[in-house]
Amino acid sequence: MNDFDETIVPFLICPKTGKDLFYDKKKKVLHTDDKKNIYKIKKGVPLLVVD
Repeated sequence: MNDFDETIVPFLICPKTGKDLFYDKKKKVLHTDDKKNIYKIKKGVPLLVVD
């Protein structure tokens, strides 16, 4: 299962800012609307970890 389930995006928020996240299909990442916070997706699982 390497595909990301896009149906969960409306339920995800940025752990750093609390803002909504958006899915970039081309880059296969999640990001905030201003793209200041970007989160990778590995094996279909979003890595919502704050450094």
